[in-house]
Amino acid sequence: AYSQYSRSDLKELIEFGKNLLELQIHLNEYWVQINNTFVQAVVKSSEKAPKQYNSKQDFENYRKIAIDVFEDAFTGLFDSKEYAISCGLVLSNQYDLFTHLQRLAENNLKILNLPTRNEMDDLSKDIHDLKKTVHDLTLKMEALKINESGNIPS
Repeated sequence: AYSQYSRSDLKELIEFGKNLLELQIHLNEYWVQINNTFVQAVVKSSEKAPKQYNSKQDFENYRKIAIDVFEDAFTGLFDSKEYAISCGLVLSNQYDLFTHLQRLAENNLKILNLPTRNEMDDLSKDIHDLKKTVHDLTLKMEALKINESGNIPS
């Protein structure tokens, strides 16, 4: 029974590997952007830092400068088109990996003769439809009883 599914599992695993490699590439690009922004912010804040800290106020001023520099740097990154594209690619690859894992799991559930997620979803939908139909029929029957007797049923 398993041999008929092994070919599709192999194809799915190959696609999974390709997507995993793409995810790694896009994650590297993402972290390069984060790292470059961090390094630029550190350099900029160190340029604005006082040469000596003579008082608590000097340290407090530097802290405020560093916060502003990092905020500006990362706000610029998060607003950039490149960052949005990078995040989109990472999320897309993660979704693709999840989809491949779901397909592999469903194939293995078929082998074990267990219901798949799709089959369970169909059953759940059918049960919901049946409940709705029974509810509607019950309301119609009660309405008929009211019309026939003129009394409210108990």
